Amino acid sequence: MFGMEAQQAMRALVALAGADGPLVLDDLAREAHAPAPALAKILSRLVRLGLVIGQRGPGGGYSLGRAADEIRLVDVITPIQGTSFARTCLFGLPQCSDEAPCPLHSTWGGIRSALIDMIESETLASLVARSPKAAQSRSGARTRAHVAPARTTSTKRRTS
Repeated sequence: MFGMEAQQAMRALVALAGADGPLVLDDLAREAHAPAPALAKILSRLVRLGLVIGQRGPGGGYSLGRAADEIRLVDVITPIQGTSFARTCLFGLPQCSDEAPCPLHSTWGGIRSALIDMIESETLASLVARSPKAAQSRSGARTRAHVAPARTTSTKRRTS
């Protein structure tokens, strides 16, 4: 549905939103499951859009250009991919419309509306909150809080 660049951009932005500080390109590429050279080009576009800040030098890397709750998916997808994903006929007909519908037209119309509503309302913050990494942090914190400290055994050697 979304092109590779849009998918990689979304994954990179979610990784940045969940990071404790700036991420260097290699670390961000690993987190976003994207090749570093391709991600570098995408990040350049995201910097121009004001969604990402790139800082050179020691302690540098990439970070969000705005708060995660202010960046909606539509802010990422539309400049990278446009809106063709929401207008294209799923059946592949060039002239699909209400007047000349394809067999999937009425079903796709409802799905398309829900998709547009979703990308206009979902923010990076909401995605980070539901990410597997966030779930692991939450469950790890609960687990650590409820586990008794491990007993230590003496490792003294006997001397004769």
